[in-house]
Amino acid sequence: MTPTQKPTRREHREAAIQILYSQSFTETDLGRVASGVAMNRTLEAFQGALTGLRETSRAAQQAIGTIESLNATMVELVKPPEMRKKVKLDDSSPISLRTHLARSRASAVKELEVALAALKNADQIYTENGLCIRLIATFDKHRESIETALARALEGWSLRRLTAEDGAILRLGITELMYMEDIPQVTTINEYIELSKEFSDADAPRLVNGVLDRVRKEHPREDPRQGKR
Repeated sequence: MTPTQKPTRREHREAAIQILYSQSFTETDLGRVASGVAMNRTLEAFQGALTGLRETSRAAQQAIGTIESLNATMVELVKPPEMRKKVKLDDSSPISLRTHLARSRASAVKELEVALAALKNADQIYTENGLCIRLIATFDKHRESIETALARALEGWSLRRLTAEDGAILRLGITELMYMEDIPQVTTINEYIELSKEFSDADAPRLVNGVLDRVRKEHPREDPRQGKR
């Protein structure tokens, strides 16, 4: 993502899944978990940038060392033959070193751009009115009714049998189906099925489809794009 692009709805959901997944392993409240996840994403971006800068530093040191060696060689060559030390010419080409250094600089700049994009992206994803935080806040507010709807829709499955990934996906999907009226329910189901393919195992899409479709049937509402009939 470039610094000028806005995060997609999928990226907001992925961040929300990560928050809810992380919260399942700690007693910390969702607000603090969200802050921790956002900070971790920022640190990862800066670590990538730091790697690029270290590569540039190494390339610069290599170039400086070779140039110093070439300078010393030139000093010896201009001396009278009887005063010269035994000179061993360096095979390194200043042109190839300059090219290597330029490439390393370009790599470092790219890593910095990625870090800046991640910061800008985080600013947009973790804003109070963004979908990610809206999802987390809505889930937290209606947690009891969402857990009840999930348990009822599992039809014989136990909540304990759900993986942390499946649990996060289903809880957020149910949150959207029941309380996020600006997103069509069919769209929610289809998009969470796709997310389950990324975050869980091969059986997850069928589980997510079945559970969310049962919740949709119990809590139907009109497609916001069609308006009232």
